[in-house]
This record gives sequence, C-alpha cells and structure tokens, in this order.
Amino acid sequence: MKFIALIFLLISSTIAYGETYLASKHEFKMDDSSYTKSQHHITIGKSIMFSNAKAFGEIGIGEDLNNGTKLGSGLTYEYLKFGFSRTLFNNLYIKAEFESKLRNYEGRDSNEIQIKTKYTF
Repeated sequence: MKFIALIFLLISSTIAYGETYLASKHEFKMDDSSYTKSQHHITIGKSIMFSNAKAFGEIGIGEDLNNGTKLGSGLTYEYLKFGFSRTLFNNLYIKAEFESKLRNYEGRDSNEIQIKTKYTF
C-alpha cells in the first residue's frame, strides 16, 4: 500500500516545472563473455529543474533473472533511485546517484552510490 501511495504522490505533484516520466533499465551480466544473468527495472520518476541543477527520483520494481529463467519467474524487488546533476563553471558536469534494490527475499538490500564527472575543454 505504501508503494502505491508513493507512486500517486509522485505523479500528482503540483510542481509545474518538473516532468514525470516512465523509464526502464535492462542490464545483462557476463563473466568472461558468458551470459550469467539479467536485471530488469520499470520505474516512474520525477525530475525537477532548479536554477542550475536538476534533481530526480524514481520508484519502481525490478526482477533478477539467472541464465535460462523465463521473464516473470525471477526474483522481484522494489527499486529506488534518486540523485542530482549540475554543471559548474560551464565546463565541469557532476552527477550523483543513489540506487537501492529492496530485496525482501534475501533479507538485505543492495545499495549503490555513483558519482560521475565530466570536464569539457
């Protein structure tokens, strides 16, 4: 029920300069060029533009599939992702993200923080 309430609040947000979107992410994992598993995510998100920064948040579901497992029969979990991006001094681009896979079947979550930078000349 909390999941549905969060989606409703995200969609019905009254911020006029933000955009709501539907996104998917598909990852295919390999070891020594042999396919081992895939991860699929479907999310609904909201991005908000401030004066010189952009913040975003996504919530959705994901599924892990081992090699040979049919779509829909893998291990599912709730998926959260949020972060921001900003350009400094017209040359330095910074993007920071936090990603969480709430894996109830394992009893522990899988979290990841990514910080990306890009300097243009």
